[in-house]
Amino acid sequence: MQEIKIYYRLSDKGHREKKPDFVNTENCLRNFCEHFDSNNITVIADNCEDDTITMIKKFIKNDTNIIRTSLGNSGACLFAIQKAIEENDDNTMVYLVEDDYLHVTGSESILHEGFRVGDYITLYDHPDKYLDGGKPNPFVFGGGEETKVLLTNKTHWKYTNSTTMTFATRVKLLREDYEIFTKYLKQKIPEDFKLFCELIHDRKRKLIVSLPGRSTHGQLPWFCPLVEWHKQ
Repeated sequence: MQEIKIYYRLSDKGHREKKPDFVNTENCLRNFCEHFDSNNITVIADNCEDDTITMIKKFIKNDTNIIRTSLGNSGACLFAIQKAIEENDDNTMVYLVEDDYLHVTGSESILHEGFRVGDYITLYDHPDKYLDGGKPNPFVFGGGEETKVLLTNKTHWKYTNSTTMTFATRVKLLREDYEIFTKYLKQKIPEDFKLFCELIHDRKRKLIVSLPGRSTHGQLPWFCPLVEWHKQ
C-alpha cells in the first residue's frame, strides 16, 4: 500500500473556545499517531513554546520531522502545501491535518480508498451539510445537499460542496491548484469554504467525504455525527 505523507500543523495560538477538555493539542496528536504511521508525519509547529515541542517529541521521534515556524494559521497552511510540493513527486498522496481533529480506528485505510474516487478527500462529515440554506452553508436545502453516493470496499462516499483545511489529495493537484490556495490563504484565518467552492465549480475537482465520517473537528457544535468522540 502506498504511503500517505502527512503534514500536521500544530500551534499554541489556536482558538480553544467551544472545545471540550479532551480536545487539546496533545490528545489530538496522540490520537492521530494511534491511527497513522508517525514516521510519515512532518509536524509544522507554528508559534509553539518549548514545552509544546517537548510534548511533540513524545510522539514524533525524528527531530528533523518537526519544523518550527511563526507564520500564523493561513501562513502555516500555505507553508505545509509548499513543503508537500517541494518534497514529493506528483503521484504522492498527502494529508494536511490541523491540530484539533480526532480520528477513529481504520481512518488511514479508509483515506486510501478515497483516492480511488475523489480528487480531494475529507474524513470529516461536517454537520453544516444537514442544515438548511443560509448560514453556515448556503447550498443545503431540505436537510441535505444534492449529491451522488459512491461505494468502495469499506465505506460509502458522497460528493460534498466544501470542507475545512484538513484534507487529503495528490501533490499533482496541489501544484495545479496552487494559485487558488494562495488566493484564499491571505487572511489570518483560511477562507476554506470559498476555496473549495472555487476548486469544485471552476476547476471541476471532486471533493468527497466518507459516510459515516471517520474524523471530526473538535469545536462544538460541529462534531461529526454518529460517533462517540469522547471515547476516542
